[in-house]
Amino acid sequence: MTRVLALVAVAALLTGTSAFADETVATATSADAHPPGVAAPAPGPLNAATDRSRAGGGDVLMTACGPEPVNENGVAAMRPHGELSVGVGTRGYREVGGSVCQPLPGGAFVAVTAGSSRIGR
Repeated sequence: MTRVLALVAVAALLTGTSAFADETVATATSADAHPPGVAAPAPGPLNAATDRSRAGGGDVLMTACGPEPVNENGVAAMRPHGELSVGVGTRGYREVGGSVCQPLPGGAFVAVTAGSSRIGR
């Protein structure tokens, strides 16, 4: 009986759900695509009301590391962005990590990530 259940489970896993999926769905038309060899336009300042309020009333420029407020001269602030993570679990699991991303002029950036985890006591 156990062998039969194991064979049925393996057969179900091998069948996969993709064989029963519907046809593909187009997500963009040819008018939405960029011509080959032509780069996408550079992102400009965001002018949404929520972005303006978070930037102290000014424009916001999307950089490689996230949104940056733009001063009156049109220059982004280029401040570092980061995050910390901490995890505690059962049976002595511990995890800590951090990441920082510093935007650089010309659309470049530097990112550093470090973390440590321990499983067991």
